[in-house]
Amino acid sequence: MSIFDALRVAFRAIAANGLRSLLTTLGMVIGVGSVIVLIAVGQGAQKGVQDQIRGLGQDLIFIQPAATGGSANGGARGAAGGGQTLTKADADALAESGIVGLKGVAPQISAIAQVITSGGNQQVTVIGTTPGYPDVRGIEVAEGTFVTDADVTKKTLNIVLGSEIAATLFPDGSAVGQKLRISVGPTNLNFTVIGVMQEKGGSGDGAADAYVYIPVSTIQARIGFNRNASGQVSVNQINLQAQPNANQDRLIADVTAFLIQRHEVTTADFTVKSQEDLLGASTQVSRTLSILLGSIARHFARRRRHRSHEHHARQRH
Repeated sequence: MSIFDALRVAFRAIAANGLRSLLTTLGMVIGVGSVIVLIAVGQGAQKGVQDQIRGLGQDLIFIQPAATGGSANGGARGAAGGGQTLTKADADALAESGIVGLKGVAPQISAIAQVITSGGNQQVTVIGTTPGYPDVRGIEVAEGTFVTDADVTKKTLNIVLGSEIAATLFPDGSAVGQKLRISVGPTNLNFTVIGVMQEKGGSGDGAADAYVYIPVSTIQARIGFNRNASGQVSVNQINLQAQPNANQDRLIADVTAFLIQRHEVTTADFTVKSQEDLLGASTQVSRTLSILLGSIARHFARRRRHRSHEHHARQRH
């Protein structure tokens, strides 16, 4: 049978079973098109995540408490970062350690709070930190000042607003010098605004525009749940900035060894990850999703071919 005979037979079969042929074609188009769209969405999501990670700053390394352990009777293991093994004293010790390649250190305690003024209120993320935070995280003050060493020493009730929060709460003028109240759980604190950050915007750390910043010592002293079992005040994260072109693998190893010795443990009770680690993890997730969707597409194509062969076999008989 020549190719022309084969085509003639195929067109006759299609014409004889028009509705079935149309539905088969439509199913293939919808199925393959759906997979293509899902892969495109996955790749777009990957780029968005990578942009957010890159937007956090440059040459960053993040230290977080390790996951809390389960109980002896089989209790659930807590989420990573949920422990209370890092303190501000750890950050201070790292800053004075002289570890090669380490440029900056900034601890932080994060909490969700309600900001209340006479004109309204808004939910925000409160970052309790130190004066080095803007340099480490690549953000700048637009008006006023950031948290100072004196603020940390005296545990002052001074606050710095992200640009979005300042514009929302004080739309008619400067926020600097204004009063507001922060509500965190049962705790209510009255603050004075001393600064407003420049707008970050974009797809990176744009959420920082909705952050507010206070002295880490203030949130430590005022919010009791931040104390660990030994009575020390824990922090959620220690932000490190590496020197440009520093060997980050070596730096991470040195920081890990330093904290293990300081904590007097044999296994790290914390995790250390660089921006590159986070980027690599997001890429791996996207690659796995693409492989999965590609497998679904190939399975779909094979199934359609199998059905087609069965259909033609039935027609011949």
